[in-house]
Amino acid sequence: MSLDREKMCQAYLDGELTVGEIAEFEATLSPEECERLAGEKQFEAGLAEAMSRDADCPDDMWQRIQAQVKAAQTPRNVVPFRRRHWLVSSVAAAAVVAYFLIFSLPTIIKLPNDPTDSATLVSAGTVDELAALTETAPSMDAIRKFLEGKGINLVLVGAGELDMTAIHGEIDILGAREETINGKKVVSLLFGCCQLPVKVVIAKRGSEAGKLLGQTVGEVDSEVQSTRAVGDGRFVAAVVGRHAAGGLLDLFDGEPGADTTAQ
Repeated sequence: MSLDREKMCQAYLDGELTVGEIAEFEATLSPEECERLAGEKQFEAGLAEAMSRDADCPDDMWQRIQAQVKAAQTPRNVVPFRRRHWLVSSVAAAAVVAYFLIFSLPTIIKLPNDPTDSATLVSAGTVDELAALTETAPSMDAIRKFLEGKGINLVLVGAGELDMTAIHGEIDILGAREETINGKKVVSLLFGCCQLPVKVVIAKRGSEAGKLLGQTVGEVDSEVQSTRAVGDGRFVAAVVGRHAAGGLLDLFDGEPGADTTAQ
């Protein structure tokens, strides 16, 4: 393709031709070229609208995107004579998408593996997925020893002794693990209830993690169902999960304290 035709195509897409020149140029295009150019014009119009919303992209991200685009091969379905223009458009489009994913999406959807508040979510879709996260054997004895190793001495009853089993059926003990709330470590006891994942999170009462558990009871972006002060009021225990299993707090029937259940 000649250099003059390449310049003409670029001017056509950039809207730099007169009405007469547009008509003359379009008469030289094949049906396939017309279709590709129409699609590219539509894409660039949408991109221009998105870029006009003052969505600034961080400089370091912009540099990474540019480098990745330059290293990639030009797709075969791109009009050859628009190679330079396609690169600029692709970088801009990638920046808009990356900005949305990194800065906008997390405020709309709570990601279950977000380490800042992972303990306020189950972080597992099934009982098997939750069981795979355990750091102990699936038994109450193993859980008690794990708690003691973390400096948490509590009186726990057996899962089979819970009154909720009359309604929910058998409670599966999966184990325990250490998690975080806003960077503060807590301990989570993992269970399966009605073949659904659920856990009991234990944090020091009065700590940032403990306060957050109490503050997020019943909130839309939290799965904290109910809480109870345990261990002579030194700790707070919270039931976490999408499956209603507030009765799991009866694990601490041997401990003094009071429930604060979500309404």
